[in-house]
Amino acid sequence: MVYAKPNGLEWSRIGITTSRKVGNAVRRNRWRRLLREAFRQNKAALPRGHDFVVIVQPNQLPPTLDEVTGELIKLAEHATRRRGKRRS
Repeated sequence: MVYAKPNGLEWSRIGITTSRKVGNAVRRNRWRRLLREAFRQNKAALPRGHDFVVIVQPNQLPPTLDEVTGELIKLAEHATRRRGKRRS
């Protein structure tokens, strides 16, 4: 799940939340590492000027970096479009 909010800056930032329901510390840290790396490698593909909050859903195994990247880009774009429609 990804939420987006304009931050008034020229770059985007990310915040990641993983509850203990996601799994043990190893699994939670794996999710955070994958999400940070996907964000770092794809800053140009993500909408600029937004803060993104990613909430990892429980009972999901950590996927590959490519899967995380695709989902992060798709959900971030969807979150910014949804936010724009709400303001109109």
